[in-house]
Amino acid sequence: MRRGLLLIALLLSAGSGTRVNAAPAALAPVAVRPPLELTAEEKAWIAAHPVVRVGFSPSYAPFSMPATDGTMEGIDLDFLNLVAQRTGLVFQAVVKDDWPAVERAFAAGEVDLLTSLVGSTGQREKMLLTRSYLQSPTVVVTRTDSPYLLQPSDLDGRVIAAARGYLSSDGQIRQLLARCRIVEFDQVSEIYEAVSAGRADATIAGAINAAYTIKSLHLANLRLGSALVAPNQLYFGVHREAPLLVSVIDKALGDITAGERTQVDDRWVSLEVRPSIWQLAFKIAAALILVVAAAALLLFWHQRGLARELDERRRVQAALQAAHGQLAQLSDQKSELLRMVAHDIRGPLTGLLLTTELATMPPAPGGGGADAEAADLRSALAQVRLIGLRLAKLVDDLVTVQLVEDGRRVYQRVPLELAALVGEAVAAQQFEARRKQIEVRITVAPGGVPRVASDAVALRQVIDNLLSNALKYSPAGTQVSVEVEPFRSSGCRISVRDRGPGISAADMGKIFQRYGRGQARPTAGEHSLGLGLWIAQRIVADLGGTLRCESVPGQGATFIVELPGQ
Repeated sequence: MRRGLLLIALLLSAGSGTRVNAAPAALAPVAVRPPLELTAEEKAWIAAHPVVRVGFSPSYAPFSMPATDGTMEGIDLDFLNLVAQRTGLVFQAVVKDDWPAVERAFAAGEVDLLTSLVGSTGQREKMLLTRSYLQSPTVVVTRTDSPYLLQPSDLDGRVIAAARGYLSSDGQIRQLLARCRIVEFDQVSEIYEAVSAGRADATIAGAINAAYTIKSLHLANLRLGSALVAPNQLYFGVHREAPLLVSVIDKALGDITAGERTQVDDRWVSLEVRPSIWQLAFKIAAALILVVAAAALLLFWHQRGLARELDERRRVQAALQAAHGQLAQLSDQKSELLRMVAHDIRGPLTGLLLTTELATMPPAPGGGGADAEAADLRSALAQVRLIGLRLAKLVDDLVTVQLVEDGRRVYQRVPLELAALVGEAVAAQQFEARRKQIEVRITVAPGGVPRVASDAVALRQVIDNLLSNALKYSPAGTQVSVEVEPFRSSGCRISVRDRGPGISAADMGKIFQRYGRGQARPTAGEHSLGLGLWIAQRIVADLGGTLRCESVPGQGATFIVELPGQ
């Protein structure tokens, strides 16, 4: 619960022992600065508590990590030094072998302050947090020869490397990567090396941690891509009994200048990794032996860098052109949708107006009397009801498409009697079935079917769409069969079969696409936006089931919904 997305390096910690820096325990010598404007209570608190114990676990690069002299260094310690310069506080590093040990020490009162907290609800309940001292966006890390991933949907279907247990700790990132194949590793270095070697397409990390790790591991073929979520804020946390310490640290953090923050960034985020002694020796020897060759080599690498930069710009341009093409395609789809909606609404509205006009006309002289007028009125009202149902379904489909696309549809899963729900859906479609002289027959497996945990409204919409589709493409005088039967151990299967023209192999790949329509046409001139089957398949998938079609051209089509048990 500590660092969220910024600190994937949590996995580098190990053990449970305790280590404390050798004397002096302060992090580093501090320079004297003009004192802050502290209250008398704050000054008294500092006088009574001059040493503040800070809990660390090693290898949280570049936030906190062991230095070559055995002390600790990193971004967190640089900010604490800046606070110490302004307040006179002495921060003593208490190093544990892993973060859970640090949390236990804090709970036991052995540690006074924690660093790099993300401000989660759990943290705010257990301690007091200072103002934020640092922020970093969460970015996609890819290879330089990979296309830019401009939006979260570009990750769909890709192999993403992640720290073991990372997704279970962050719901927002888990949702973004729901359609990806996740490969987990125990070490941060393994994650970045897998991406560099092509065993994974990308990883998700905090920008600060990613920049430092890439340079530390000398992985020149990796780059930082687009940001996925809002930047993480980092805080210091203290015991609830020390509100004055929070007040003092907040004043010190507010006094830190932009120049000092830039120095911290340049030291760690823009870190230049030093080459090894053998690399330096080789470069020096090469320069001494053949200066001209070294100059030629530098020129060669410079030209290669320019070529790589040009290739990168071409890739970016290609990605932008592809995005532009997608936007143009989306615009065309929206225009086509408006055209189809206008067409499908104009017909029913015209029929509605004509029907109401006929219903309100005075009876012709010598007509059939009151009984004939009543029959005509009932027929007109039935026609009005049919038109109203079609318009309502059209509006429902359009609203559902928007909810499903935005991911805003919420499902309520309760135990359902599926046979009863199917019966209600068939009863609602009887008016249209009788109008086309089609018999709808329901068959429930002997002994009934198990209850399923699902959303009644959503599942009813799926069944309505499948029945409407079957009636639409069935010739008059035929039959539509609806079968309800057990599926596997505790699930259920619903099959809707018509005796229409069937679906060809070429059309089978279109019918579940948004706005997709095959070559077959409705038997009574009904209109279709090509949304019903797309909506049904998306809803069934959200409910954890599957929807598929089986068909032989000329022998009808069968749509099969399979739902898991409770």
